[in-house]
Amino acid sequence: MIVEPLPVIRPVVLIVCRGNVCRSPLAASYLRSVLPAHLDDQVLVASAGVGALVGQGVDPTTARLGERVGLDLRQHRARQLESSMVELSNIVLTTSRHQGGIIQQQNPTAHGRVFTIRQLARLTLGHEAEYIKDSDEPMRDWLDRLALTAARCRHFEPRSADDDIVDPFRRRSGIHRLAFKQIQGAIDQLATLAIGPVGFVPRPLVTASAGEGQ
Repeated sequence: MIVEPLPVIRPVVLIVCRGNVCRSPLAASYLRSVLPAHLDDQVLVASAGVGALVGQGVDPTTARLGERVGLDLRQHRARQLESSMVELSNIVLTTSRHQGGIIQQQNPTAHGRVFTIRQLARLTLGHEAEYIKDSDEPMRDWLDRLALTAARCRHFEPRSADDDIVDPFRRRSGIHRLAFKQIQGAIDQLATLAIGPVGFVPRPLVTASAGEGQ
């Protein structure tokens, strides 16, 4: 369950992957880290997995990558996605189209709120004026508007394998870095919409460290 008493006061961004030990906890933590304090206090960013390795911590390679940009994932424990989480969420971001299909099949009313992270970033790219958050716009209203506008636009956009984030679980370090690069690129685009292009400062992309395998 999302760890917040009902009714949820803050709007919810739910990020979903398969096992909830690599991509989704990393993406959720990164999103929290790039939001300024006044916005972080206005939204609950949570993560879960469609086939979670329940109770397990973050994959060690993922944790090390997170540490290199200041993310502390040591307290994370994987949890299974439940329909109640989807129902409480203003927007659901997955790391693959397959996961989005599972969620929409189990929660048909959530169709207009479910996107892959990269898909949502792609839909907004070049159309920032339509999506950017107004300075006095409540976070809940903006998330709802973001989802509604993007849902309308995707009817005219073909689905793409590029909308998926590679699954790095139990794979070499280079695949973990690729996954993080894909996550960073998409989250940075969405954070720019929430914060504004002037206020957002992207973090350097993680590269291979000395002696690290590919």
